Amino acid sequence: MSVLKIFRKRRPSQEQLREEARLSLARVLSPCGHCGSPLSGHEYALVAAEVINDNAESVTRLFGAVKKHDWLTLRSFQRWEGRFDNLEVYAIRCLRNRLSVAVLKAPFEFFEPDTLFCREVLDADQAVALRGAFPTIEWFQFPNETPS
Repeated sequence: MSVLKIFRKRRPSQEQLREEARLSLARVLSPCGHCGSPLSGHEYALVAAEVINDNAESVTRLFGAVKKHDWLTLRSFQRWEGRFDNLEVYAIRCLRNRLSVAVLKAPFEFFEPDTLFCREVLDADQAVALRGAFPTIEWFQFPNETPS
């Protein structure tokens, strides 16, 4: 169900909004970097977020942590504000239990789509290190329908 269809009805439920967010994320990240398949059955977790505002230094540090696989530093990025554009870092778990990371821009403007800045397939050692740095992250399953 598209966002426009949701808002033509009464106020959307939290579940409808979550489902639309999952579909939107799947559209941006599909296909899987490991297996090349659609993301149906794969899982994702938000591991870091940073507000994009006048503080370019923090954005640079976030990208540097992702590029250097400095997962412990990446853990310190946990700021998200709805009144600004935000960077979001996701871990994506393949059906084969392999991991990728992706950095997206989540815009303030509701109808502006998310933008994928970078995605990287992790080797086995980096995947273990990322799991170790984020032992309590909550994994969510991508929707079963193919995003269009």
